[in-house]
Amino acid sequence: MDKSHGEIGPVKMPPGASRALSRHVSKAIARLDPARYRQEAAYVAALFARLDGMVYHGRELTIEIKSTIVADRGPNSAESIWGADFGIMCRLAAPNGLVEKGVLGQAKRGSLVDLPPNEGELFRRQVVRMTQATDATVGLEVPKEASASPMIRIVQVPNMFQATIPIWKSFRRLEFSINSPTHQEPPVYLSHAIPIGVYIYAELLRCLHGDTNERFIRGLEDSSLTYLMVETRRSE
Repeated sequence: MDKSHGEIGPVKMPPGASRALSRHVSKAIARLDPARYRQEAAYVAALFARLDGMVYHGRELTIEIKSTIVADRGPNSAESIWGADFGIMCRLAAPNGLVEKGVLGQAKRGSLVDLPPNEGELFRRQVVRMTQATDATVGLEVPKEASASPMIRIVQVPNMFQATIPIWKSFRRLEFSINSPTHQEPPVYLSHAIPIGVYIYAELLRCLHGDTNERFIRGLEDSSLTYLMVETRRSE
């Protein structure tokens, strides 16, 4: 079975795959009451433990979600180095190929566009560190009410070869930015909020978001992120 590092286009998505993913995500968040998780790290760990597993298994396609809670203990922890506190990897296997796509993410309680200045600056720095490993980065908004869906915002940092942030199609259009207080460091751009189940199916599985680099995917398999490496940005 060959591994594809491109789009998922050649893989046929059966109608039942969307329903299976919706059920899987709904079941994962049904008993997650944010009031029982005082810190967002505890909520994130519980959420991704429930999301991890086989989502859909059919004759034409299987879909599996793997998640990693990034090690956060100590000054040299993976989170302090890379800025992420979780990783998501989706694996699609079909008779004609295999596709694996992953993202790094950082979670905050409540809306990312309403963070207090100090928390917004912390998030900006964390995103900048994440983009040293991959362009596939997201922010997760931990809900404040029981059974509410966690929301995903695709985040992006312009690099030295980008004069402006590209305007994406549809609901992935970048709408908000968090600027450095000194304006000497790159801002972070955020998409509008997307329910996590919609993001996984519509963006990570069926669209362009996500990193297919094999070394990056292997790096997500270890909570220490040992095998991640700094990406070299270059002009096209």
